[in-house]
Amino acid sequence: MTSVRITSWSSGPGELASDASFSPDGKMVAYGSAASGSTQIYVVPTAGGRTIPVTDNYYNQHPVWSPDGQDIAFFSQRGDESGLWRVSFTGGEQRQILSKLGPVTQPLVWATSGKIYFREAYEVFSVDPETGAREQVSDFAGKGIRPWVIEISDDGSLIAFSQTDGD
Repeated sequence: MTSVRITSWSSGPGELASDASFSPDGKMVAYGSAASGSTQIYVVPTAGGRTIPVTDNYYNQHPVWSPDGQDIAFFSQRGDESGLWRVSFTGGEQRQILSKLGPVTQPLVWATSGKIYFREAYEVFSVDPETGAREQVSDFAGKGIRPWVIEISDDGSLIAFSQTDGD
């Protein structure tokens, strides 16, 4: 395994953590950063090169790549409204996929099935990015589980999670 420094930045005010996501071909990384003063999505080649700003407004975080590597889905908070959005990895028009989501929503993977899997609080949901059809795919609360970390397989068929002792 090779470790290569791709980018770095000083954290912006209130920035505690950021997510990054490799493109399916491994040639690009999308990440969220508040370095510009507001949390935005950026893309940078893994071989080094110019950082591409993908978003430029609102609060945008948790990027995940489409299976074909052309689009990025992300969480966005726009005033009092939170939702999932998509945009070309080179930037441009942002299109809303799903609205009325909680403030701790996190896209997890854009599966090879075409569905986007996301976490809202302690549950996992999927959404069809073309139709906006949403489906709950976990029942952690019903089983008394409060997952700390949740991961979804690339094809969306498996869920892995961790929880703290006592939860």
